[in-house]
This record gives sequence, structure tokens and C-alpha cells, in this order.
Amino acid sequence: MCEKLRVTLQRTSFLSTLSLLLLTLLCGCTTPTASSSSSGPVGEIHLFGLPTALTLAGSSVAGGVGIRIYASELSVARGIPIREGKLEILMFDRSSPGLNPESEKPLKVWTFEPKNLAPYQSTTLMGIGYQLELVWGDARPKGKSFTVIARYYPPGKPVIYSTSATIAVTTH
Repeated sequence: MCEKLRVTLQRTSFLSTLSLLLLTLLCGCTTPTASSSSSGPVGEIHLFGLPTALTLAGSSVAGGVGIRIYASELSVARGIPIREGKLEILMFDRSSPGLNPESEKPLKVWTFEPKNLAPYQSTTLMGIGYQLELVWGDARPKGKSFTVIARYYPPGKPVIYSTSATIAVTTH
């Protein structure tokens, strides 16, 4: 019986440590760091969204979305700073299967120039990224889920889209 308890405690400790490590990896540290001057041009945009919409302080209904954005070079899988161009976050009032961000009209668009992104910059094990909490105001999704996609306009080059993230709207 004592052996079973010891093994159970070891497993619990291992799983707790693993969970903490994964949480640290995903959340990262929030201290901005000096950007590397050796990073090349942005070739890809990666969007990671929380699985459910954010509930605003003092409210019992969802009012926004939390995402993390990483830009990377095509040849290096590590987040780099966005120093030029324009980043947009598009919110669509439906889930992502079959969604075409080039032809469908978004419900809400948030636009960021590089200087506006600086306060949201942080470094994680994945490199430099941007943690954004976006409030949708009157553009509230009507369904039980919605989709967010990042769109990046590099100067003089074709537009770059991230993959989509489907977010659930919870009601209380």
C-alpha cells in the first residue's frame, strides 16, 4: 500500500512539474528584451489563441480575445521582432472550416504598426512574441465560436496570413 502511494505521489509530482514547464513555455516571461539586430525579414506569422473568449473585469459576459503572435523568418523557427510593415488581427463571426480571409469580411479588425506593438513584446522559449488582449466592443460575435487570423503586410511583398484559431464564446 505504501509503495502505491509513493508511486502515485511521484506521478503527481512529475505531472505537476510538466504542467508548470508547459505553462511557462506558453506564457513566457513578460519582460521586454533587446531585439536582435541579426534577424532577417518576417516570412511567417504564427497566432496562438486562448481556447475561450476573455471576460472583461466587472462583467459576466465575454468581451474580448487573448492571443500571442510570433513572427519568424522562413529559415528559422524562432520569434523575431516586427520592425516594419503592418499587423492586423481579423475576427470572423464563425468557426474556421472553409473560411477565406482574403474574400470574407471580418467582423472586427485590430491594426498595429511596429511602434504600437512594442509594449506587448515579450520573450519566451519560442523567441520574441506579442501578447495581446483585444476587446471587441460592439462587434460581439453572435455564435458560440468565432475565428481570429493574423494578417501581416510586409513592405513591398505579398501579404502573409497566419493559420486560424477558433475561440469559444462562453456564457455565464
